[in-house]
Amino acid sequence: MPSVEFLRPRLIGARFEDGEIPLEFLRDLASLQELVLDVAKWRFLAENPARARVPRGFTDKFQLNFTGLQKGSATSIVSLAAEAPILFEDALPYRAYFEQAAQCIINAVKSALAAETEPAVGFKDPLPNKYLAYFDPIGRSLREGETLELGLPAGLPAVQLDQSGRRKLLALSQVRELTQAVRLRGGISEVDLDRMTFELHPIYGRKVPCPLLNQQMDAVMEGLNGYRDGIKALVQGIGRYNQQDRMLGIDSIEQINVLDPLDIPARLDEFRSMNDGWLEGEGQAPSPAGLDWLSGQCERYFGDDLPLPHVYPTPEGGIEAEWSLEFRSAILAVDLTDHQGHWHEFGNVSDQDETERGLDLDRNEDWVWLMSQIRRMAEKSE
Repeated sequence: MPSVEFLRPRLIGARFEDGEIPLEFLRDLASLQELVLDVAKWRFLAENPARARVPRGFTDKFQLNFTGLQKGSATSIVSLAAEAPILFEDALPYRAYFEQAAQCIINAVKSALAAETEPAVGFKDPLPNKYLAYFDPIGRSLREGETLELGLPAGLPAVQLDQSGRRKLLALSQVRELTQAVRLRGGISEVDLDRMTFELHPIYGRKVPCPLLNQQMDAVMEGLNGYRDGIKALVQGIGRYNQQDRMLGIDSIEQINVLDPLDIPARLDEFRSMNDGWLEGEGQAPSPAGLDWLSGQCERYFGDDLPLPHVYPTPEGGIEAEWSLEFRSAILAVDLTDHQGHWHEFGNVSDQDETERGLDLDRNEDWVWLMSQIRRMAEKSE
């Protein structure tokens, strides 16, 4: 199938530093096709005002294909393809509208994020804001600190979109509700088998109704049976929000996993409701932004094979993690403001060796060292 390079979406963030793209983002890329097709139709009608509709088969002549990754980065290559070589040449006039659509989308996003009102460069008419509603599924899998960059193969300036920018686009489109990928930790307090729903009580936040699929039944029932004992589950899916950022419900569930009682991000969620003065009138509450950062770092680096610590807040607004194994113990103190850590490891009985080290917990190398120390400490205690 003949094709030409069309778009270069690039994912920027810690999850993508190794040049790998999580499968969940393939849905985001697939949503680009519907946007491109409809904007191509709009461009055709804008240049042919005498026509009431596009020619028959206009959108059947081309399709967008994922044709690979750019080596060494999380940059995907999306190509515009036709069904047959002769069609690729015969449909050249139509192809121009698809290429215009890509440039128009990028220009319109740039203008919207910059709060500009001028028409998109190179086109008489600006892209109507209603098309910005297509960005509901595009980029909803992005997490804090991650960016989706949309670029053209010709090397023209690209546009970068994070969750804040995406919400701005959707507000301009005047949609009342928007969706976003969510990861919620909490207890499963109720199951309705007639309606095939369950109720999740997040560690921090209001109860959320969730749809239940048959293949998720075992995990949900395990969570329900352990609810009174404090068992928590991690629910991943697509949440629905209003423009005030209040969650209205869960549209779909992708994964449900029952958590270890010492799960670090779940424990950090418990600190989100703390206020200053929590310790007999003193004590600084951990910052929400700091908790978000540490939770994300632990999810990225902490291996499933490692022993989990007991986690506590400190009076200074930081976090302390403590490991107490058979032969070795350790304390990791974390400053949520400057992202610095201090590791102190020591022996219990016969092994009196101590190890201390300051850590920059924004550095990959320091996390690798930390994980190796925890693994070595665990092996000594086996």
